[in-house]
Amino acid sequence: MASKFHEDVLKIVVGQICQNIGFHGIFSSSVDVLVDLLHRYLRDIAVTTHRYTEHYGRTDANLDDLGLAFREMGISVKELEEYISFVEPLHFPHKVPQLPVPQTSNLNFLKPGAREDLISSSTYS
Repeated sequence: MASKFHEDVLKIVVGQICQNIGFHGIFSSSVDVLVDLLHRYLRDIAVTTHRYTEHYGRTDANLDDLGLAFREMGISVKELEEYISFVEPLHFPHKVPQLPVPQTSNLNFLKPGAREDLISSSTYS
């Protein structure tokens, strides 16, 4: 499945959804099944959206691609809107970092005219 971090975030999301629809408790094995289902569902939506993005020759997905993926998967936008309007918003208990985590580059790019650049180009001439 996903990394431990992703799994933990999905467990929180599943717990909040269950609490929102009226559950007062749930077995951990049931949570694990729901987390796996949610992960697969989100992956399928992402893969289908990506396929439409590539089909139309783009590198970044847009809402049209997502709408086509929803239609293909039988997801009703009206039902999602209804769910959002009737369910109280829950706040995520932790700050979720941006993924992928930005990292500093360790590559050493030479500036034009640098001494190392002049030495390496003269040895190949």
